[in-house]
Amino acid sequence: MLWYYFQKGGWIMYPLALLSIVALGLALERLFYYRRLRSDPHVWFQKMNFPPSPNFLAGLKNHPLAVVLKSLWEQKSQVSKKDLEAIAQEEAEHEIHGLEKNLKALGVIAVLCPLIGLLGTVWGIMKAFHQTAEATQVNPAQLAGGIWEALITTFVGLAIAIPTWAIYYFFEHRMNRTAFQLEFFSSRFLRMAELPSKKDSLL
Repeated sequence: MLWYYFQKGGWIMYPLALLSIVALGLALERLFYYRRLRSDPHVWFQKMNFPPSPNFLAGLKNHPLAVVLKSLWEQKSQVSKKDLEAIAQEEAEHEIHGLEKNLKALGVIAVLCPLIGLLGTVWGIMKAFHQTAEATQVNPAQLAGGIWEALITTFVGLAIAIPTWAIYYFFEHRMNRTAFQLEFFSSRFLRMAELPSKKDSLL
């Protein structure tokens, strides 16, 4: 049945099928990536003592915040507070680049699929009316058949775009939340390193 509709949709169905496969692959890649970020920085931060133990980042396994804090801790005694803040920002931006990987591609696919589907529909309708115009006798059934076949591509384009948009916004929310955590907890870490005795007032 699916192959029947695929054939009826014409050549436009091939780029739509390719984009759907790419979108699925990108979504799965982001899903596995974010599944690795299960650590809760807030819970970890509440349990951490200052000065931290040598393995104080173990509770942030695979979380990008661990990369930022490790860099800050290693350079804490070598540079000024202002430089540490700049380092924290640079490290956070680098990690955010990894967080947003493939999101733009998902957004592009979500935009392209309805447009490609609409292109296929317009092309199919043009072809149906052209065949009707050249026919010696107008057959309404044949015209209607050509139009419904043309609408298949728009339906498929929307069917791909809607879940792709949903996935895109879901991961964008995850990215924004993690980016906020990087900024928030790196700032708190710097303040705790400077004033360890006031840890409780900073939480």
